[in-house]
Amino acid sequence: MTSLLIALGLAGVWLLLCGLVADFAAKRGHSATLWYLFCLFFTPLLGFFAAGMLPSAADLVPAGHLRCPTCDGVVRTEAQRCPYCHAQLSGMAKREKLAA
Repeated sequence: MTSLLIALGLAGVWLLLCGLVADFAAKRGHSATLWYLFCLFFTPLLGFFAAGMLPSAADLVPAGHLRCPTCDGVVRTEAQRCPYCHAQLSGMAKREKLAA
């Protein structure tokens, strides 16, 4: 009976650590679900180091592009509308240039 409780406790700690790694990855702009599953099948320690070594999602936008504030899609700076969600992007390029 005690070995079952120990196994359940370790499984709970494993799931908690997977959730912490997923939260860390989500704060860096990556998919929390994918990182949770990665840690679930591999190890949370490996997941933490891998998520920490990846650049943040904001750094992955190529030059001449920006992220749509509505759907987070990568669009050209000159675009007036997002090709994915059709949100109006007018004025975003001017704000991006002024901020840089």
